[in-house]
Amino acid sequence: MGRVTGTVLTQSLPTTVVKIWIWEIISIILAILIFSGTIIFLDSYNGKPLPEWPASVTLNTVLSIFSTVLRALIMVVLTEGI
Repeated sequence: MGRVTGTVLTQSLPTTVVKIWIWEIISIILAILIFSGTIIFLDSYNGKPLPEWPASVTLNTVLSIFSTVLRALIMVVLTEGI
């Protein structure tokens, strides 16, 4: 937080809020990007035959990874609110 000199803070309020909430802001931005990426990913394979990727990777594998990361990012935001 900023130092108090008389009645004026030496640091602006928006800067302080960003410093306090930086991990929440980053997490929610990444969650939005992951969610958008999931929609784009699903749309790109909609109505097409299943791709043949190496190492037994399927669409479900990729979606599971996306959803796990998304849940973890949302949990960061929710746990900070408690």
